[in-house]
Amino acid sequence: MSAVTPRRWLPPRRASPRISASRTMAGIIIKVFEAEMTAEQLRVLAGSARCKGASTKAELAYGALLAVVQRGDAGFKALPVAAQRSIDASAVCKREMERAKHALAVLDQDDADWAAMRHAMQQLPPAVLLHILSEEMTAEQMRRLAGKARCEGAKTKAQLAFAVLLTLSLRASGIKGLPANAEQRIQASPVCVDWLDELAISRLRPDYDGGWCKFMRVLLDRKPCERPTTSASASEASPPATGLRSRQPPARKLLAPRKLFDGADDAGAPFMQCTAQ
Repeated sequence: MSAVTPRRWLPPRRASPRISASRTMAGIIIKVFEAEMTAEQLRVLAGSARCKGASTKAELAYGALLAVVQRGDAGFKALPVAAQRSIDASAVCKREMERAKHALAVLDQDDADWAAMRHAMQQLPPAVLLHILSEEMTAEQMRRLAGKARCEGAKTKAQLAFAVLLTLSLRASGIKGLPANAEQRIQASPVCVDWLDELAISRLRPDYDGGWCKFMRVLLDRKPCERPTTSASASEASPPATGLRSRQPPARKLLAPRKLFDGADDAGAPFMQCTAQ
């Protein structure tokens, strides 16, 4: 009779920490650029103006990314073959490339550099959120939800998705009212939830009347502010918020690393801005 080998004890698996949208948005595509290109290749591709002041390989990669999307198909073909294959083989990378193209709509084409590109990629919605909206909603559904004024000039579903996000930022019900599949997929994505939480905290003024393109510029102009959080005792005494915005008076917690709107809450009280760290 053979002896039974005891199973080795393994510690319980810890839950994954919540991922910050600002740290994951452009990380994958930049990693590809860093892995498949040398610093000198990145400098040559970006050009001296786009990489002025860049001191790290990641910063050079943002300059190269800007150059690639500005040049369109020719820019992509200028990448090393290995980089092209890595991007083509990854749906996530291809979505990030599309999101980088969206950034061109709000960047000053003449003065844009690596820093402007990095800022845009950190501020704009994560690619997965735009993808979910485009995949789970028809163009007609988007137009009906956002309204004619917010969709004016929008010609693609990606542009209409910004009109939808603008609408979500102005109403108290948050993502409620989106198609069921879209709502479920968004709630299951920590990156989407994190970014939408930031959007909820920002609280555009209720009388904001800009369209989808102006909204993209507002996203880039957000400033640091304090993030409202609910204390443990208050959470137990009050039911959780059902939408993206909570009407409960919150306690305040410093959130300097985040980039949020400058503005006022629903009652008109201005948010207190944080000092940069």
